[in-house]
Amino acid sequence: MHDVGQQFSRTFVAAQLSAAGSAPMDRIPGGQWRDTMTERCAWARKHLGEALDAVGGIGSPGGCAVWHIAGLGQSVREWSVMAGWNGRTLNQYEAKGILVGALGVLAGHYGYGTR
Repeated sequence: MHDVGQQFSRTFVAAQLSAAGSAPMDRIPGGQWRDTMTERCAWARKHLGEALDAVGGIGSPGGCAVWHIAGLGQSVREWSVMAGWNGRTLNQYEAKGILVGALGVLAGHYGYGTR
């Protein structure tokens, strides 16, 4: 689950949706990207949209959880109390369950095998 969350987070940063932003790979020695920043951002946003669609969209509980927790870096407690889903606060244990379920779906979407 950790790897899935990290992959979503990296894509979120590459899509330039986080406050922290991302380091331009073309300015780092040995950077792997050969296309422009705009193409990278578009690629990341496309893949982010596909990942969110896999968990039911941004308006679903799972989509909202991964957006705020894995994407924006909020804690489960912060998300459950401040944002929650659909404008309603959640119990912290409900929020954890939603996140774990969404990460499980994303694991299948990203092609992680069961071990």
